[in-house]
Amino acid sequence: MKFLVFGKLARHGLPLKRVLPILKASKEWHEQKIKDGTIDCLYNVIEGGGFAIQNHDSAEDAYNSLFDYPGYLLYDWEITPLVDNNQIMDKSIARVEKALELQKQAGS
Repeated sequence: MKFLVFGKLARHGLPLKRVLPILKASKEWHEQKIKDGTIDCLYNVIEGGGFAIQNHDSAEDAYNSLFDYPGYLLYDWEITPLVDNNQIMDKSIARVEKALELQKQAGS
């Protein structure tokens, strides 16, 4: 399953000397997760924070991975499961075609 993981920088009040090692560990974690295929892409946003498309077997797996992230406490998180666009479009098209057919039959 793919998930959109968005982290918005939280006001944490940590001293900079504590933030620096967290940032370095987070960078290493990102690089490893990209290398092992857990993260498809990763981007930062100007407002502070960023988002990733991540691959997980379940919502629990996504949660556990996020909780293992060294910078977990620096962000407020939103996690949204993603669905393949082609699957949704195919189902939507089929539903509308069926509805049109039913309308046509009712109007006859």
